[in-house]
Amino acid sequence: MEPYKIHAIATRHCVDFIFYSISDESVETRLKLSIPVNTISSYFHT
Repeated sequence: MEPYKIHAIATRHCVDFIFYSISDESVETRLKLSIPVNTISSYFHT
């Protein structure tokens, strides 16, 4: 499994999950996933 890093940045209205994937050529690719806060709140309060 290739090494990876995950950064979570919480803003006022959403949470950004940034996935860094480091390949064998040391090329860093990034995937950003933004989730609204009210979506997370409604998910945990069901």
